[in-house]
This record gives sequence, C-alpha cells and structure tokens, in this order.
Amino acid sequence: MNDKNLTGNRLSGLEWQLERASTIQKRIEFLANCEGSVAGFSKKVGISVSGLKRYLQGGEPTASKIIQISNALGISATWLLTGQGKLSDTAPSHLSNGYMIASLCPDSQDIKSELDQRKVKVYDTIASRWKTLRETLSMYPRYTREALMANNDIYYNDNFSDEAFEKIVKDLSYSFSTTFHPILPYEKDGEHGTDTVYPDSKTGAAELAISRHVLSTKHLKGGGLATISITGDSMEPTLSDGDIVVIDRSDTSPTDGNLYALSSMGETHVKRFQNALGVWNLISDNSLYGTISLTKQDQADIEIVGRVVFVGRY
Repeated sequence: MNDKNLTGNRLSGLEWQLERASTIQKRIEFLANCEGSVAGFSKKVGISVSGLKRYLQGGEPTASKIIQISNALGISATWLLTGQGKLSDTAPSHLSNGYMIASLCPDSQDIKSELDQRKVKVYDTIASRWKTLRETLSMYPRYTREALMANNDIYYNDNFSDEAFEKIVKDLSYSFSTTFHPILPYEKDGEHGTDTVYPDSKTGAAELAISRHVLSTKHLKGGGLATISITGDSMEPTLSDGDIVVIDRSDTSPTDGNLYALSSMGETHVKRFQNALGVWNLISDNSLYGTISLTKQDQADIEIVGRVVFVGRY
C-alpha cells in the first residue's frame, strides 16, 4: 500500500473516531491517535504517560488538566469536556472537521493534501452530475427543469450514490418521453420571432410540454407545434403579458373567431381573425386597441404562422 493510501486510511480512521468520541476518554484517545502515540501526545500536552493512561482507562481529568490539554492543542475545552460544539472555537466556521484534524497531526501537510484531492473529486462529481442532469432535463419545460435543477441534493449530496443518481436520471428520461411531448419555441428562418423570449431556445430547450394523450384527443401532431411568448396587453383578458401560447404550424388557413400568430416584417403578433368579404380584420381583444384591416394586397405581406391551440399561464 502506497503512502497516499496510508494517509487516506489514517484520515478516514480519525474521522470515524471523531464522530464516535462520545466520552471524554474516547476524545482523549482520539487526540492521542492524531499525534500518533500516547508518548508523543504526553510530550505535546505536558502530562505524564501514566496520567494519560489513567484517563484512557476511565479516570476523570481535573478542570485544570482539561484546560492544559485544550490550550496545548488549540482546541475547545468545552468540546473536550462535553463533546458539544466544534473541535476548535477559533477555527473558521466553514472549516471542516478534516482540516481541524489535520492541524492536530504531525503529518498535517499529507492529510491536507488528501483533503484537497477529496475536494477536487467532489467538485468533479458535482460538475459531472450537474451536466448530466441538465442534458436529461433539456427536453422538459423551463419551469419544471428549473425546479428540478434547484434541488441540488440530487447532484451535491455526498450520501447520494452514483447508482441512485443514475436511476433518477433514467426515470426522468423515461417518464417524460413516454408521457409528454416537448414544444419548442417558434423560430423563423433560423431566427426567433420577435415575441419568442425564452433564452435557452437556441439549445433546443422546450418552453412547454403537453400530454401526448391530450394531443391525441385534439388530433394534434406534436411535431407541428411551437410556442410563442406574449408581450403586452393588447389581447387582454384572453392573453396576458408573459403567457406562453402553443400554435399549430400546420393550420395556416385562418377561420373566423380563432386566434392566430401572424408574422410581418420580422415581428410576430397574436390576433383574433375575422374575414369580412375578403378583408382580413385582425382584432385585439382589449378594446383599447383598434382593429387592423388588411386588403388582399396587404395580405400578401402577412405570414400566417399558425393557430393558437393552448395557452400556458404561470
């Protein structure tokens, strides 16, 4: 076994012993093991070997001896006497027990190096899990994805095994793909429509997801759907600022009374459609806004993007 493994095993053993130091005898034994021997510990704290052995066998040190040991080692007298609080009163609050253990050991540099390597491994694991989870959830709608990513126990918890993490990723992938269809943001000629505001759309991330059963009952094909984000209040109360609408890109032959997304000169708007003897009336549901009337000549400049089939409100 190489020196690196020996250091790792020694540190693990001391951490295990510290967690179980429920009596003053066990705490003194832990401190002696940090030093490496009772004789070395005796020299460091200025108490005879026979006196230390008496404590280790169940004898109670006096208050003065407890203070003497704590001062010699720079540890908390309260912790030594009761086991309560941190090992050191003066150590920064963020310092882990491992680094406090290292400060008590003659081979502190080796132990600190082992702790640093552990930290790198933890960070690497977190980064890898975060990336995997992000990729797995890329098909999910934004708000569901953000809620799951915010639960950092999934990728940040030391007690969360790789096997458990892999199972969650597998379950998330399977349950979503079999139950929901992701709806991607509307794009025009490789660019987003003016009203498409979701920042992750370039990565193919979904704004909404709709039950495959619902799509089937409404005779809609998921591949022909897209989302548009509503800005402004011209369609109040039907549509509000911030709503996400789903449009059916295959329905581009407008019929009276329905809502349609229409694109002209790089801008996309949602309006209620009415055909008045060949003149298209694009109606805002908010009475404060006027109706736009388009003659056949004007209609040539308008692209019917699709009919609104769902409204998502958060």
